[in-house]
Order: sequence, then C-alpha cells, then structure tokens
Amino acid sequence: MLRRVLLLIFVAAVATPLLAQPTGDLVPLTAGQIALNALEEEFRAAQNEYYRRYAEAKSDEEREKVILDPSKDPVPIFASRYVDLAREHAGSAAAVEAWMWVFQVAGRSPRSDEHVREAIDTLLESYRDHVSLPEHVRFAFYAGNSPPTVRLLEGLWQRSARDETRAAAGYGLARLALSGRVATTESQERARALYEELRSKYGDLAFHGELSYRTQIERDLFELENLWVGKVAPEITGEDIGGTQFSLSDYRGKVVMLDFWGDW
Repeated sequence: MLRRVLLLIFVAAVATPLLAQPTGDLVPLTAGQIALNALEEEFRAAQNEYYRRYAEAKSDEEREKVILDPSKDPVPIFASRYVDLAREHAGSAAAVEAWMWVFQVAGRSPRSDEHVREAIDTLLESYRDHVSLPEHVRFAFYAGNSPPTVRLLEGLWQRSARDETRAAAGYGLARLALSGRVATTESQERARALYEELRSKYGDLAFHGELSYRTQIERDLFELENLWVGKVAPEITGEDIGGTQFSLSDYRGKVVMLDFWGDW
C-alpha cells in the first residue's frame, strides 16, 4: 500500500509543471498559470501566422503588397478568451496577468474597447492591492499616453493601499506627463512633483532588480533638468574616426546632429 501511495505521489510530481522562484526553489504551477501559459502559446502561434506573409517578404516592395485582413487579427479574437480565463481564475495571480494582457495588448485594437474597459474596472475594483500587480504596472506607461492608461494609473495611484503599486503607478504617471515631443511647463511641473513625492515616500523600494526608485528618479530628474528641449547640452568629449580629439563645445553656434545608438 505504501509503495502505491509513493508511486502516486511520484507520478503527480512528475506530471505537475514547476515554476522557478527567485529563491531557486521549485513550486507547482497553479491551474490558472498553466491555462494562461497555454493560452499565451496559442496566441503567439496565431499572431505569427497572421503576420507570416509580412515576415517572409524579401523586400520593402513585397511587404507593401501584403494586405492583412483586420477581421482575422488574433488580438480581438483572443481578448475574450483572456477575459474568460481571468473570470474563471478570479483572485489569482494568473487573473491579474490576464487582465493586464487585455489592457496592454487588446488595447491596441478598437474592437476590444469593451474588454479593455472591463479589465481596467476589474483591476481597480478587485485587484488594486494584489501582491502580483506592481510587476505588471511598473512599465504600463509604455502602453501610451491614452485615456485608458491614465485612468488605470490614476486609479491605482489614488486608491491602492499597497506601496509598491502606488509607486509603480505614480512613476508611470510622471513618465506620461513627459511623453510626447514637447512637454508643457505644466506637465513638467506635474512630473517633477510626482518624482519628488515618490522619492520621499517610496525611494527605498525596488524599482527593477537592485535599482531603487530613488536612484531611477534621480536619473530622471537629471534628464528633466539638464537634457530637456531648450537646455544647453552637456559637454561631450571624444575621438573622431580620424583619431582627433574633439569636444561638443568646439561646435557651439553651429548646427550639430548627435546620433546615439546601441546594440543589444
């Protein structure tokens, strides 16, 4: 009997997917996370197929000839499935992730407006203090300075009781205030006030990895005070392709184009 019980335990352990935790321990995935992973894989496959002809085009001329049928766009098609999953696993981390997917990904499609509104309403009403929400909110401002993004971040900034969530939402609002080609004086002051409040209240919280909000905000404030449109560019020294040393100040009074680039 004991051997049979041990065998059943072994089979269950082998058959249950595991998730690596930050501590290095492995814990079983929840049913919600398993379902979410399967749905994400299915969505990626559908999206790859939808854009396949465009991706396989050999030239810009070929790509211009590719016409995608909006009715077959997998985003609005899958949005309802993510909503169903979130409802089925209500209260879980998987539900938080599913609702955030609807907000961030389905938000690209006007056909998903109703689902996006439901996602924001549900996140604000039922998940604003959920432990897993800050990780998803931290970079939500990349969704763009749109009414839905502002509504979600403003709602969390005003209503969440969790410091990590308020910090993430407040930081996103500061970044949104500075979005666009030219930020107004009013929006710059709004961003500066948010940065100062965040640094004072939440500076010691982790922003990303070992980087704290204080360090990140000090970088952003330096950029706002020194690198914004209309500011005098800081001195730059270097060596040109001919080996000659130069300084940016050598070209004061002339039109200069600076091209900064990186490779990852």
